[in-house]
Amino acid sequence: MGLDTIELVMAIEERFGITLSDAEMGHVTTPGQLVDLVFSKVQRADSAGYLTRHAFYALRRALMKQGQWHRSQIVPAARLEELVPRAGRRKAWLELKESLSAGSWPELKRPPWLVVLLGAGFILMLLVAIKLHFDGVSYWLSFPAVFLAMAAALYLTRPLCLEFPAEQATVGQLSEFLVRAAPDLFGPEGRRWARPDVAAVIRSITIEELGLKPGQYREDAGFVQDLGAG
Repeated sequence: MGLDTIELVMAIEERFGITLSDAEMGHVTTPGQLVDLVFSKVQRADSAGYLTRHAFYALRRALMKQGQWHRSQIVPAARLEELVPRAGRRKAWLELKESLSAGSWPELKRPPWLVVLLGAGFILMLLVAIKLHFDGVSYWLSFPAVFLAMAAALYLTRPLCLEFPAEQATVGQLSEFLVRAAPDLFGPEGRRWARPDVAAVIRSITIEELGLKPGQYREDAGFVQDLGAG
């Protein structure tokens, strides 16, 4: 196994509390086969989506404590944009992470218009730096100034990071994220897995460990041929 595959296997073993031998992994060439192998080793739930539902109920309770929402309003399709007000959102978002004991947590993003503006500003400053360089200004003066100005712009616009990432824009999507990110939500009786839950966690781990874009992941994709695992 290559280094990428070894790290992927280690992350999966740690998350599910299982051991995957080299002999077993020798027969695994796609994420779908890996899902089936892991599912054969874990304690199974009686119905599909058990852990995701468990995470959803915990998330719903946490959101109800934060806002004046009725439980009927917090459904998987509900958008977090509507449930977590922009005023005080950064503080509320971190408090939600702590209340759910999540090890990792989605970062709030800058609005698209600001991303475009920052990108255009960087390109403009870079063009000015190139012109100054050809006009005789030292490279060590013009180009570092561009990157320092960009770093300052990113720092100063951090308070404007109030947009939820597209991958965790709804309560349902964040519930799926919590299956991997907040294992403390699940007591011994909750560590039962349905195949869709196993598949969701392995998808998340594979994308992270192999540096993939979400659209590149498929259960029938080859780890080496299609996903570039070394």
